[in-house]
Amino acid sequence: SWCNIDFENSRSNPLFYKGNLYFNGELITKLVIPSTVTDIKKCAFIKFSNQQSPVNEIVIPDSVISIGENAFQNYGLLESIRIPYSVKNIDHKAFSGCNSLSKAIIEGEPEYIDYDIFCGCENLNKIIVCSENMKQRFIEDIIIPNQSECSIIVDTSLNKSNDIRLGSEYLSYAAKDTFNYNKKSDDIEI
Repeated sequence: SWCNIDFENSRSNPLFYKGNLYFNGELITKLVIPSTVTDIKKCAFIKFSNQQSPVNEIVIPDSVISIGENAFQNYGLLESIRIPYSVKNIDHKAFSGCNSLSKAIIEGEPEYIDYDIFCGCENLNKIIVCSENMKQRFIEDIIIPNQSECSIIVDTSLNKSNDIRLGSEYLSYAAKDTFNYNKKSDDIEI
């Protein structure tokens, strides 16, 4: 798939020059990454900074563990992004230049987040994270273009570290009393 192409740099990706994405002749405004993708490679969907892309929504599935350098750079109409719990690595300028981006939700605690993932996101005014630890990481380590105007909010309901995974869905630990565990058969009854 397109996400698995390892572009050497931005200029080696044809999207950098041409601008729009089409599927079966239809212009794409909602970019949905397939649930089979685990790594979004470097420069996978990069745009040239002065081109306006019609993409205003990007959906990253829970299967993704890594978002590469400049992966979604310069999507000017993108207003919010949800980075799922599964993501462990967010590389250099992954969302830079998304100048309409006003809200980012980071559900997990990635092991690595580059300091400038939101470089040039001048309208970013709300970052929602899953823990106080993530809030501190953003305050201390991540460059936020308009830091004085940006709120970093902790929403512990995003924290899935104590959750049970069922297929591609999580069962919240908070709901643990809604099922019975049969020790004899190792079954879970919901």
